[in-house]
Amino acid sequence: MPIHLASSFYDLAGFRAGADTLRPFELAEVGDVTGRRLVHLQCHIGLDTLSWARRGALAMVTRDYFDRGPIVDDYPFSYTDGPALEHTTEVEFQHGLGEIITALAEAGLRIEFVHEWDFEVFGRFEVLQRRDDGIYRLPAGQPRVPMLYSLRASAPGPA
Repeated sequence: MPIHLASSFYDLAGFRAGADTLRPFELAEVGDVTGRRLVHLQCHIGLDTLSWARRGALAMVTRDYFDRGPIVDDYPFSYTDGPALEHTTEVEFQHGLGEIITALAEAGLRIEFVHEWDFEVFGRFEVLQRRDDGIYRLPAGQPRVPMLYSLRASAPGPA
C-alpha cells in the first residue's frame, strides 16, 4: 500500500488539490449522483469513492465505528408498522464492542461469552433481505459481517 500512496499513478497531491479520479465513461454511465446513496465497490484506496462524494453522492448504511458523538436522524415512522410519529428526531449513541466489554469488566462482571451474528432482526438497511425465518441477511454471495452480538456476563459468586 505505501508504494501506491507514493505513486504518480494515484497522484494524491493532485487529488487533495481537487483533482477528480473519475473517467468520462464512468460519469456518463452513472450520471448525476447528487443526493443519491453510494455504494462503490473495488476502490483500492478510496479516491474514486471520494470523487463520487465530491459530486454529491451520499455514503450508504455507514457510520464511523469509532465516533462516539450523538447521531441525529429524522424518521417520520418507527421501525414497526405503527402510524407516523409526532416527534421525528432520533438521537443515538454508538458504543463499540470493546467499550462495552471493558465497562462490564470494570464493573466486576465475568464475561462468559460474546457471540457475533450475521443477521439483523429487522430490515434496518435497504440491502438486507428478509428470509423465511423472519431475520434479515445480506444477499447471497455477499461477504458476511457481524450485525448483532450477544454477550453474557455474570457477577462473581460469593467468596
